Amino acid sequence: MSELTNLEKIRRLPWQIAGNGFNIIFWLTAAAGSVFILFLDELGLDKARIGLLLSLLPFCGISAVFTAPYVARFGLKRVFLIFFGVRKIFAAGLLLVPLVIKNFGMETGYLWVVCCVFGFAICRAISETAMYPWAQEMIPDNIRGKFSATSSIVNQLLAIATVAVSGYIIGHYQGINKYMFIIGGGIVAGVLAVYCFCYVPGGQAVRQSTANGTHFREMLSSLKDVNFRNFMLGLSLVTIGIGALAAFIPLYMKEQVGLSSMLVVWLDMGTYFGALLSSFIWGWAADRYGSKPIMLSGAVLMLPLPLLCFIMPRHSDASVEVALTITFILGISSTAWAIGMGRYLFVNAVPAQRKTAYMAVFYAGVGLVGGMAPLLAGYLLKSAASLDAAFLIFKIDAYTPLFMFSAFVLSAGIFVLNRTRSGGAMTTLKFFGLLLQGNPVLAVGSLFRYYHTPDENGRVSITQRLGLAKNRICNYELIEALNDPSYNVRYEAIIAVANSRPDPELIDALILVLGGDEPDLTLSAAWALGKMGDKSAVFALRETLLSEYTLLRARSARALATLGDTESISVLLDFFRKETDPGVRIAYAQSLGKMHCGEALTEMLPFLASLENNSLRSEMALALARIIGNEPHYISLWRQLKNDHDTATAMIILSLKSGLTNLNVNTVELKTMADNASAAFAHGHAEEGAFLLADLVAAISLTATSKPVAIILSECATRLKEFGAKRDEYILLALHAAKAAMNPNYTD
Repeated sequence: MSELTNLEKIRRLPWQIAGNGFNIIFWLTAAAGSVFILFLDELGLDKARIGLLLSLLPFCGISAVFTAPYVARFGLKRVFLIFFGVRKIFAAGLLLVPLVIKNFGMETGYLWVVCCVFGFAICRAISETAMYPWAQEMIPDNIRGKFSATSSIVNQLLAIATVAVSGYIIGHYQGINKYMFIIGGGIVAGVLAVYCFCYVPGGQAVRQSTANGTHFREMLSSLKDVNFRNFMLGLSLVTIGIGALAAFIPLYMKEQVGLSSMLVVWLDMGTYFGALLSSFIWGWAADRYGSKPIMLSGAVLMLPLPLLCFIMPRHSDASVEVALTITFILGISSTAWAIGMGRYLFVNAVPAQRKTAYMAVFYAGVGLVGGMAPLLAGYLLKSAASLDAAFLIFKIDAYTPLFMFSAFVLSAGIFVLNRTRSGGAMTTLKFFGLLLQGNPVLAVGSLFRYYHTPDENGRVSITQRLGLAKNRICNYELIEALNDPSYNVRYEAIIAVANSRPDPELIDALILVLGGDEPDLTLSAAWALGKMGDKSAVFALRETLLSEYTLLRARSARALATLGDTESISVLLDFFRKETDPGVRIAYAQSLGKMHCGEALTEMLPFLASLENNSLRSEMALALARIIGNEPHYISLWRQLKNDHDTATAMIILSLKSGLTNLNVNTVELKTMADNASAAFAHGHAEEGAFLLADLVAAISLTATSKPVAIILSECATRLKEFGAKRDEYILLALHAAKAAMNPNYTD
């Protein structure tokens, strides 16, 4: 049979989602979860026996080592459907428990439960031995995370409804028969799950299967795979750590915290809500950033749970809220763990060509450690049953050793898993860093809206929000927006990228825009590259200095100055000398000023005098002020002079008097000149004040130790005599330069 295409697989995925959904109803009501544990507790079983029954399910997974070659030869799908269906019959045997107990006694009833659970566990082990390699085949790798998330969301919604109904029944009815009603409903859902899986493709029999001896050798060789071995060891430790804790949380909440059976069942809704709200994010992140960061994120989030259980209030009004918080975190962490671990297993840990052998080892290993978890937990609880003490405000009881054991084993598992091969381009540490960058909540919310906002105005708005989030999570969408069919979206994307954190991916994307054929967008890209401050863009910006577009050359010059590319000074100075357009020359002058190019002063000063446009003169004066340095002080002066120009000028001139003592000249005369100039401006005689100020700065220029400062002061004195108070920029520049001449620490 020819290999299935991705299209064929995708078209049948809804059947698998439906099958998983019905199976989760069956699982929570007839096979596991709080309902099953409370059912066993209702039978009067001690914790050691409960632990034994819970361990049967995973322990039987060891059979995968022996059944895997026959499963592959007989057909993955066929085997799965047969044993997936037969296990419903064993589950139905639980419906006879009340009858067995009534006629043969409690001990016989317990043995009947053991037989039902054991038969169910064997069928489950064989069916899942077929399911894992079949699942690797039936789901395309590029959407595995998304599929897991979608399936998880459906499962959580059904789980919430199932738990709500089950909790209501348990809370409002008495006796063991209430559990029989719940289990019966679950079996009906299980039969529907079998029907749905009949329509899932793939899983054909392997006609030319290898001999059993070869299969066993391949299973042994899988343990020589260092990455797979580390993965299995880390997986085992995490499974034991969280499995031991989770198995007895319902009884802990009932016995020690004081919650009713109904509330204990309803606590599971916290887990499902956590999973529901996080499934999409974890699945999306796994497909984008790889499996390992998501897998480790889940394990790390599980780590605080034992401590939270230990310190939570007991028999208190706040107990329910804290318990729900714990289960909510468990839902988020377990979903991340399941999605990340599952994807890592199928995509990174198991070679597709050897999937049967590897999956058999995986399933058997998981079964072994999964069975050990409740057994160890039950043994610890039984051994510490008499423990009853207090530490400060905290109670130490039989569950305390279990919490300590869980935290220790989880920590060891995280350490081992961190040594596995990376499952994607992003390292785990960098992924954790995403959670601390910018506004991750805004980033995730914007991403969701990005894919559900088709109109242009909406895309423009969301693109802006992606930039404001300042989180690398948004990089892919920002780069996609740079290629949007709409010009407005592309333009907004450039601005959004400029507002984001500098990142090589974004810089490279902007460089592509810079080299494009849309002049207006290339101008914006040049500005954005300068704003982001990443010097890796310098070489691309230098190339655009040779562009046929004059404005692009000017914009690139500004960007290079922002990036501090002093190696471009000679080229920019040459462009400034040759350029005839005043607006473009200003761009070159600003760039030279920003890089403190004193060599350009002799040509920049006459250019300022020749300008007629007020805004151009203001920008040119700023370029000259930047050569001196201390731009913040210059801007402060500019703002002061905007309001009540004459009075502000008079006050600033008076403030210069205190610095005149730093000059090696007769300061008495200079102070008199400052008083006269200040008085003229104060009385509204700006023209007279400008001439007096010219005399003052001319005298100061003779004492300046900085050549650029001396040149600018001398020029200001000349132009103030020529223009008087008509050219405000010379007054401002003169005051700025005078301050620099009197204070050696004034400049940058």
